[in-house]
Amino acid sequence: TSSFCSFNPGHIGIMGTPVIDPATNILYAVGLVTSPTLRYRMFALNLADGSNAAGFPVDLAWSGFVASGQNQRAALALANGHVYVAFGGWLGDCGTYHPWVMSVPTMGGAVDHAYQPQSGCQNGGGIWGPSGILADPLGSLYVSIGNGTDNCYGGHVFPCANNLWDHGNSVIKLSPTLAEASSWAPHHSPANLFVFTFPVTDHGSIGPALRPHPHTTPPGKLGHARTPTPAHPHRFRCPHPPFHSGHQPTPF
Repeated sequence: TSSFCSFNPGHIGIMGTPVIDPATNILYAVGLVTSPTLRYRMFALNLADGSNAAGFPVDLAWSGFVASGQNQRAALALANGHVYVAFGGWLGDCGTYHPWVMSVPTMGGAVDHAYQPQSGCQNGGGIWGPSGILADPLGSLYVSIGNGTDNCYGGHVFPCANNLWDHGNSVIKLSPTLAEASSWAPHHSPANLFVFTFPVTDHGSIGPALRPHPHTTPPGKLGHARTPTPAHPHRFRCPHPPFHSGHQPTPF
């Protein structure tokens, strides 16, 4: 095994649940490999005989993506002729990581789209729930993002830094090409974000579940189910001063 943090045992191999395309009988899986270099790879296997499907394996690479800081725990999703894969951090809030989503065509080749909303000193906010990415019947995608840990204030969990929201503790709606859906901006972030953030009872512990379209229900660790919709999103606004004990953000 390899260790990426002092308290992390290091997981090499496949952690996220694979996905099967029933139309082609191909299984897609993502694994962390170490040879010749540390990187994530997407594999595609023919169920009939276990052989590699044409166009695979594919290295999961994008500008700014650092494999050693990201943990691929979320289940893969199959939609829109693509396989979608999400990333969180190692063992909770260990190290530097971001909420990444990548897409690879089912025919392979290379990553063709990626989503990572943070900038500057923003950090954390992993997509780590084992149920992974939700795809609705219209091809839109939904992800639950956990606690952000902005390095802007010395590694504390502040949702805003330099007037920019870190996308922590939220449900994000994405297009098939991984563009953040404007109708949800700035998307769902619970009104009691302080409660979710400081005890680390974050919103990313489980992926959203699909209720009658277009409702989603992400419970979080506290078990409080909320149903954000495009018509009635729970929004969090920036700018916001640094948190302190007893101070909760103002929703609108």
